[in-house]
Amino acid sequence: MASPASKANYGPDDCVKDMANAKDAKQAGHITEREYAEQKKMAQTKMKRDSGQGASAGKEADCK
Repeated sequence: MASPASKANYGPDDCVKDMANAKDAKQAGHITEREYAEQKKMAQTKMKRDSGQGASAGKEADCK
């Protein structure tokens, strides 16, 4: 079982990796544009949460 601390280390590198996987899946037709947008939103939310900036970060925690 993973420790809670290991889950709290979602950073820009993780975000970029997740978005690259989502982009590949979208191009292959496995997910829709809407699902891709939802993945991006979740990744940005995780980055904001784990950076300690919370809601005050706005949309600055963006990954491609």
